[in-house]
Amino acid sequence: MTEAHDYSLPVGGGLVKYKHTVTNKGKVAIQNVTISDNVCMPIAGPKGDKNNNNLLDTNEKWIYTCQT
Repeated sequence: MTEAHDYSLPVGGGLVKYKHTVTNKGKVAIQNVTISDNVCMPIAGPKGDKNNNNLLDTNEKWIYTCQT
């Protein structure tokens, strides 16, 4: 499993938006995927579970977001 972080800073101030992208580089689906962030809570998601089986399949990219 790999995770990439991204964030956007608003021009002129405001909330910072964080995006966490999680992918499965393995050969089998992963269950019970959770992420945490010590800067931004609560985290919303995941979006991207194509078949809604709650498993991170090898062909899926799950997106989690939060803002602070």
